Amino acid sequence: MTATHDTILKADRSGRLRFSPEQRFALLQAYQTSGLSGPRFAALHGVKYQTLATWIQKSKQTAALKPKRLSFIAAEVLPGPEPGHSNSLEVILPGGGKIQITDHKKKTKSQPRQPRIPEHLAVIEETLDPPEVVANPSAYRRIGEEVREQLHFKRAEFLRIRLIRGKFVLIDEALAKPIIAPLPPSLQERCNATPALIAEVVDNRFTLHLPYYRQEEMFAALGVNIHRKTLCNWALLASDWLSSIYRELEYEHWRAPYRQFDETPIDYLQPGSGKAQTGYLWVSNIPGGSVLFHWHDGRNVEGITKLMGTPPELTELEMNQLMRIIQCDGYVTYTSYAKDKPWIRLMGCHTHVRRKFVEATAEMPRLI
Repeated sequence: MTATHDTILKADRSGRLRFSPEQRFALLQAYQTSGLSGPRFAALHGVKYQTLATWIQKSKQTAALKPKRLSFIAAEVLPGPEPGHSNSLEVILPGGGKIQITDHKKKTKSQPRQPRIPEHLAVIEETLDPPEVVANPSAYRRIGEEVREQLHFKRAEFLRIRLIRGKFVLIDEALAKPIIAPLPPSLQERCNATPALIAEVVDNRFTLHLPYYRQEEMFAALGVNIHRKTLCNWALLASDWLSSIYRELEYEHWRAPYRQFDETPIDYLQPGSGKAQTGYLWVSNIPGGSVLFHWHDGRNVEGITKLMGTPPELTELEMNQLMRIIQCDGYVTYTSYAKDKPWIRLMGCHTHVRRKFVEATAEMPRLI
């Protein structure tokens, strides 16, 4: 009897032999070293060939799941490439090869705790002494102090800036023309709002997204009644003064050889329509540079034309040298715009390509 049959085998109710895990492992080891075929080995050891084949298959699956161990001769710890980086491990394999295992994660330093009250704020100091000390200060000696800090808020307020310009005449010349200092520059003649107030209105509207009627209520709570139409006119006045900056951005983007385009739908109100209309903010981005926005009420070619500027009237050679690259999605308007323009080259967007694979994964995951 072989070593695999040294233990007593048990049988179930049907008369079939039951092998323990140790017995199965011993039989598989004996089969691998015997050099016999599967059916011959099963017949010699009283095991059905189908059962032996099942054991062999399960052992192969278990071995595939276990990670393989690499043997190595020596290992050396190398210093990190930069201060703050962890060290790397160099492993020498039996064949002479080397494997360098590096942890690229930079050691993060613990962030200092932020102060409860920002240090850059102005400080108003108040001194509070006991009533006994206030009544008889000469009888006490100061030995220390305790300080408490609180965060205070000063409500916004309106101020009246009264500019007084004196008129003067020469003492020795009574008939001379009076002189007066000229008015300082202003955004608009006879405008009663300072640039700071107009900037506050624009910032509330486009940064904090506060509509004009809500700003009207806020200012009324501070004791100043300003109609929302006046607030809107001030915003238009600011846009006129900022238009020169916008034109400089346009010139920068028209000269850029590579830009990224996209359009975003925005709902807006049109008087007389009775419901919200859909317009588009056309966006031109220079990678690593500025961003230009252009409002257009449609999604047609005119939106791209406004972003691209006036087409240059140049020769074909000059147009090829003036090649402009637009990276965009697959919207048909971009293709229509670049159809008869040899100096326009369209590039695709990897995000939109990936989106199709994500949609296909949800429908047919087995094909991905």
